[in-house]
Amino acid sequence: MITLRRANAGDARDVFEWRNDPRTREASLSRAEIVWDDHEAWFIRAIADPGRRLYIAEAVGDSGPPADGAIGMVRFDLRGGEAAEVSINLNPSWRGRGVSVEVLESAIAELSSSGMSPELHATIRAGNTASVRLFLRAGFVEVSREADVVMFRRDAGFR
Repeated sequence: MITLRRANAGDARDVFEWRNDPRTREASLSRAEIVWDDHEAWFIRAIADPGRRLYIAEAVGDSGPPADGAIGMVRFDLRGGEAAEVSINLNPSWRGRGVSVEVLESAIAELSSSGMSPELHATIRAGNTASVRLFLRAGFVEVSREADVVMFRRDAGFR
């Protein structure tokens, strides 16, 4: 079973390690390795920013190895209440286990239950086929493609 909660300062190290994973960097729009001090400062600002929502997905109960714990992060960067950019990153040990759609859908439902239902946008490197498939399976539609970047959109209330 997957549960979701707001990120807190104690999650900074996990998110840092997931972000600097070589496969994550290869698939990301920004491929540079992040240094801890920069990440820590960004993370503290991000969780305090009212224009941002960071959620941590956790496995509880009988989810199998690895045991209970954080399996991923979903971030919404809100743009004036009308739209939000969505970003997702899974714990590398949870990739390929079929949880990404549930994590993303849970985060969208949590955002909506907080009273926010903006149009959702995702900007993805075209070569990141796992993320392209994820967003398509989650009801996003491709709205543009330039060079190696694909833009997706979805209404938050869509199910």
